[in-house]
Formats: sequence, structure tokens, C-alpha cells
Amino acid sequence: MSGEPRVSVVVPTKDRPDALDQCLGSLQASEHDDFEIIVVDQSEGDATSRVVSRLADGRVRYLRQVGAGASRARNAGIAASRGTVIAFTDDDCTVPARWLRQIEAACTGPRAAGVVLGALRSALADSYERFTPSWAPTRVRVLRWAWQSAFAGEGASANMGARREVCERIGGFDEQLGAGARFRSCEDNDFTERALRGGFTVLHDPRIEVLHWGARTRLDGGADRLRYDYSRGYGAMLAKHASCGDMLAAGRLGWLVTSQLPLGMIDVVSGGGTYTLRRLWNNLRGAAQAIGQPLDRERRMFLPRA
Repeated sequence: MSGEPRVSVVVPTKDRPDALDQCLGSLQASEHDDFEIIVVDQSEGDATSRVVSRLADGRVRYLRQVGAGASRARNAGIAASRGTVIAFTDDDCTVPARWLRQIEAACTGPRAAGVVLGALRSALADSYERFTPSWAPTRVRVLRWAWQSAFAGEGASANMGARREVCERIGGFDEQLGAGARFRSCEDNDFTERALRGGFTVLHDPRIEVLHWGARTRLDGGADRLRYDYSRGYGAMLAKHASCGDMLAAGRLGWLVTSQLPLGMIDVVSGGGTYTLRRLWNNLRGAAQAIGQPLDRERRMFLPRA
């Protein structure tokens, strides 16, 4: 590889050396001929750095970052990257050999998307004991307007690509959203919301696939906590945009209440449980907490609390 790589892959990681080793192995097997991998490590120990050192691969760059937050790690990776297209996956994922070629193709050419979101498939079958988060668009779809995101689903940062121009224009990921942050989800949804409002297109493509190995156990409540974290992050994200004068986001918050509250009450009365009401409660909890979070309204980004 000579000069600057065409594609940079950013992989945030924290204390999962075995999973990262599997992830990097799949990236190394890529059919793409000009890329770099940036591992941003927030681990407590040095096991992750040893995994990277053993690879002895000049395409892999290692960054150590103190603290937590997947969005912080991705932003550090963006800042260190050199490619014109930046791809994102997680340390508990593996990618097929064609993945980087697909991401680059979606983000380049005359009909290039600003952001591309592919399918995150469960590598492990769900069961009574475990649940693996996944997401897949129902069809290939190009989003051009902010209102479309309310009906098209959220996407997953574990299978995502963006042009460098987009990352620089919108300021990367909101570091108060996502795993390890105050609001532990919805950084991907927020990224695409801000990209659409910045005039960029967003492509959903189920043919671009990544396998997710990160199962959560149901019996200890891990799966439910993940779902409720998502609900809280979603409420916080909508409240943030509403606080910036976005009436569409405010309307979506209102729709959550008017649509989910009756369904939740029906579930309770019919013996279906309290899941819907608890999810709505976390939506509203996130929205309420977001109101007290410092905010850069021009960039639509949360600021850290003093």
C-alpha cells in the first residue's frame, strides 16, 4: 500500500481481546486492496495491545485512549484516519471479505451516499437464555430528508460507513451517546439524523452484512437492560434535537407517548407484562435527563456536564 489508503476502518475496543482478535482476522482477509485499520483501545490491561502486536500487520494502527465511551473512541479513530471513506465496526463483530469494497462503493461515485448503514446479523441463534442485538433494513433505500428517518429504522454503528467530508462537517459522533457514555445508545441514529440535516444522503442496504457475536443473557436481565438503555438513549436524542427547535423531533416524542401508552396499558390488562410501559418510561427518562444536559445547539451536540 503506497500513499494514503482509500478506506480507514475504525474499531473501538475495551477488554475483549479474544473477540477483537477474531474481528481483526476477518478484516485482514478483506478483498479490498487499499485500507488501514485503526484500533482504539480503552482497555484496563495490556491484553488488547498484545493482540495487535502479534498481528505484525502494517495496515493495523493502535491507539490507546484513557477513559470510556465508544463514541469517543470512534472520534479519535476518525481524527487519526487517512482514508476518504471511513468504515466502522465493533470488536465483537466479524465482516465478510467483500465488506470494505461494498462500503467504499456505496460512498463513492456519482450517486455516493454520505452515510451507509448495512445489516447487523446475529451470529448466534437467539434462545431462551440469550439475545444477540441485530438490525437489518427491509430493502435498499436512500434517505434524503430528516423526516424519513422516523420511518426507516435506526441502523447500527457496528456496520456503518461515511465519507470523510460528512464526519468533518457534522463533527463526528456525539460523545454523550453510545456505549460507555451517559446515554448508552443511539449514537448511530443521531449521526445519521445530523447528516440528513446537513444535506447528506443516507443509504440503507441489507446486502452489506456484518455478523454480531455479542450475545446478552436474558436470565440475568442483560438483554432487558440493553433494550431499556436503547429506549433511554432514543428519548435523549429526540429531546436534544427538540431543544434545538426541531419540531419533527418534538412530534416524534409526542407520538411515543400517544402510541405506546395505550399499548402498554393493554399489555398490563391482558396479562402481557409491563415491557412496553417500562420502555416508554425509559424513553421519557432519557428525554427528561437530556433537558438538563449542556448543549451546543448549532452543532446539535451534547456537551459534557461540568
